[in-house]
Amino acid sequence: MKFIHTANLYGDLDALKRLGKAVEGRSDLDAIVISGNTLGACLDKEQIGRLNKAFSYITSNVRVNGKIPFETLLERILEADAPDEVKKAVKEYTELVKRFDEAANSTYRELAAIFGGFNKNVLTVPGDLDSPAYFDMLKEFDIHEKVVNISGNGLKFAGYGSAPNPSRLLISPLERRIPYSGDELRGFLDGIEEDPDIIVTCIPARGLVDCTEDGRHVGSSDVLASVRGIAPRILLCGYTPSARNSVKEKYQDTIIVNPGRLGRLPLSEERKGRGEVYEIEMSQGHISSIKPYKVADGEFQRDETVNSYSI
Repeated sequence: MKFIHTANLYGDLDALKRLGKAVEGRSDLDAIVISGNTLGACLDKEQIGRLNKAFSYITSNVRVNGKIPFETLLERILEADAPDEVKKAVKEYTELVKRFDEAANSTYRELAAIFGGFNKNVLTVPGDLDSPAYFDMLKEFDIHEKVVNISGNGLKFAGYGSAPNPSRLLISPLERRIPYSGDELRGFLDGIEEDPDIIVTCIPARGLVDCTEDGRHVGSSDVLASVRGIAPRILLCGYTPSARNSVKEKYQDTIIVNPGRLGRLPLSEERKGRGEVYEIEMSQGHISSIKPYKVADGEFQRDETVNSYSI
């Protein structure tokens, strides 16, 4: 089988349409696999500034009980005899959450329509920027906590998405993030009756293609432990777009693939995304080749800055 792997779409519909044009007519491709972050920023810089200001004011002036959902806390503040400035901040924050939801739902609807037009299997997991609406609106393509077999070739894909978001700047409302649990990831992957051939995550394994631009390793020790225990043929991940690798990254018998990013960075002034993908071919359960491409002008162009892998 042969499939395309990419990640970090960031809601860039133009980048996704270019990918769609590139795979059009490619009868040799069985699937497109996306390792998280189909959604990007759903608020502009000014709105994000107001969101953070309101959030900071609320959390600085109200005792927050971590056991109470933040949305419930906001409702209680409006019902209580709280200071006017606190209620004003809550109303501001709530209005911005509503705008976020409207933009996220609109983007997910368009993503689903484009995915459906690919005439290929599309497999996705959520990322740290995706919202819970992902599960309803992209459910046809979602493999989070699922094991799937496509094309009847016996290859099993197991998916687990989301990732920690350590940023202090909220580009999405706190309660619009999909929780990540390393324990749940381990429990799901370790509980699969027959080990999967391919694991699809958003977050990389700790120490493997997980380096940020400033040199920090932000991968998951739980993903690493699962790779060590299961030894899949391939780990397909994303999350850190600066970690696009030469596909020579290997842990024991597992090839680790981080494709970089397909779309524009959220809130950036970029005119186009990077269009980074890998084309992966497998035969009889073994990797035949992994080739790096960039999608430009509706076609795949070989990325000569990155080495390919073949046997």
